[in-house]
Amino acid sequence: MSTEANPTALTPRSPSPGLFGALLNVRSLVSYVGAVALVALWFLRRRYNGLLHDSMIYMGRGLADLDPSGVGADYFYRLDGQSSFSVFSKIVDALIPVFGLALSAQLLTVTALVLWLAAMAALAAQLASIGLIHSGSVTRSYTRCATPGCKCHADPPQPHGP
Repeated sequence: MSTEANPTALTPRSPSPGLFGALLNVRSLVSYVGAVALVALWFLRRRYNGLLHDSMIYMGRGLADLDPSGVGADYFYRLDGQSSFSVFSKIVDALIPVFGLALSAQLLTVTALVLWLAAMAALAAQLASIGLIHSGSVTRSYTRCATPGCKCHADPPQPHGP
């Protein structure tokens, strides 16, 4: 086949435009605006319940670091060997003096949710770009059992199936 008959035969594929190149596409822009609107509605429908579960430990650890002779004197925080392994306690220590305890907790919650949603969107985009992983169809499977005298061993056999 000559290249004159099919000019695209030897044309290399252009790379994917990426996230920002796709934003230039109006159709994609509408999709992204819709997704942002859904995320905004999701955030607006969720009430902030305050400090719960592990957040109490991290924020308490932040207060203990800021007040070593007060809250930091508690055995729970004095004998804590786990917080040094997390970067989260360093972030909390930096935020509490600037924004206070409650606002710091809210900012961390919103930031974590935004990052989680961004990671979920990135994963979904990667999975969507793969397309069908296995093309084909659903097949029926017929088997024979180990029971002697069963119809699956007859002549002609009638194997067990779906």
